[in-house]
Amino acid sequence: MVLFSKFICLITIPVELALFLHVATASNSSTDAAPKDNYDYSGSSIQDIAPSSTLAVNTADDDEFNFNSIVLDGEEYPKFFIRARSLRDRYIVVFKENATTDQIAAHYSWMNSEISVTGHKFRQRIFRRFDKVLHAYAGRFVRPFAFMIAMRPEVDFVESDIVMHMSDVQYDAGYNLARLSHRKLVTGTTDSVFMYDENPGLGVTVYVLDTGIMVDHEEFQPDRARFVNLVLLSSPRDRAGHGTHVAGTAVGNTFGVAKRANVVGVKVLNDLGSGSASTIISGLQYVADQHADNGGPSVINMSLGGSFSQSLNSAVRNAISQGIHVVTAAGNNRGGNACNISPASDPSVMTVAASDEQDRVAAFSNVGPCVDVFAPGANIRSSWITHSGSSRTLSGTSMSAPLVSGLTAYLVAKDPGASVADIQEQIRDLATRNLLAGIPESPTGTPNLIAFNGYNETSAEDAQEEE
Repeated sequence: MVLFSKFICLITIPVELALFLHVATASNSSTDAAPKDNYDYSGSSIQDIAPSSTLAVNTADDDEFNFNSIVLDGEEYPKFFIRARSLRDRYIVVFKENATTDQIAAHYSWMNSEISVTGHKFRQRIFRRFDKVLHAYAGRFVRPFAFMIAMRPEVDFVESDIVMHMSDVQYDAGYNLARLSHRKLVTGTTDSVFMYDENPGLGVTVYVLDTGIMVDHEEFQPDRARFVNLVLLSSPRDRAGHGTHVAGTAVGNTFGVAKRANVVGVKVLNDLGSGSASTIISGLQYVADQHADNGGPSVINMSLGGSFSQSLNSAVRNAISQGIHVVTAAGNNRGGNACNISPASDPSVMTVAASDEQDRVAAFSNVGPCVDVFAPGANIRSSWITHSGSSRTLSGTSMSAPLVSGLTAYLVAKDPGASVADIQEQIRDLATRNLLAGIPESPTGTPNLIAFNGYNETSAEDAQEEE
């Protein structure tokens, strides 16, 4: 996972709107003059959203500048969230779970009416609608209008769309599959053998939500790979290489765990390795559609992340409730808390942190109670995009997650009827305990578990070392 920068965000409020909105933070009673944005609100009904009302913004007590709620006329109204690293005027609107079809249809009619009045002037529009993993939509709206949407009774919450990134950190050297099939630390050439049962991953489809994949790479032959592009105005191929590398670790013929699984590269990140939460939700919806139409076990790998997003976490959780296995990277904030980012923070997802060649917590890896298991993520060689036989070495929790995605496909192929919860529990139960070194004292709750595939578990040589 690319290292996240710490951002101090400024709230820009148009001068016209500032005439009737008083903005204050929970931690600082002083106010500074806010710069004017590029919009002209004069003559619009949007100006009448909250006349004579006082709006207070409560911020989270952390380094990232998140809004937890709004207070209107002294009454808390926790339905509007501005997250760290937000995209300007881009929002995700999530309906309540009990919202009826008629209520949602009426909402869209109301939206169309409002946009027909203000849409051209303010460039407002709905980009995407979701109905499988989330009843929601994403679009571009000026902030006062987004606030008005949040006040609709059928809306659960409105959240700013955020920047998401792929998850690698550096290049150089190599190792890894052998660790997955050995209880003890792998040392020397004798132990550098990957052991597994026949037909690993057969009948399972692994969806890699990333920068796409190079479908004609030797690692994915014969004809096991497909490509789907969900990024507007982006090239229909993997130009970043990240998705191809990740897919190789999950299912590659040489570098992968589930060597008989099919793989679909779902491009949700652009050629620079970044994208929006709403595009990633569209990727989850695509997988949910495919899973429902085609049947058969499905595994999603998400070697990506960004600041906390309630809508993205909800979409992941709903995909899992439909029987789809989801594995994600813990993030690369050098000992940061994985509970602060999405989708790693959601309890329902399998969150994977990184270990190194010496069974230590990798220096770049996030940790904390939201981590389920560790897997090798330092100096991992896998497929690359230079040509159909090329490879490259990368490091990051992005490289750890697909090892566990491949392991998930491997275990599901052996027991296709197993539920998501069953497979997650099996991964945690199989994991090698108490051999991981360098777990930081803070945040607390980091598990001492290294992923293991269960091969030859009865061997005395590889017997589990319990504390």
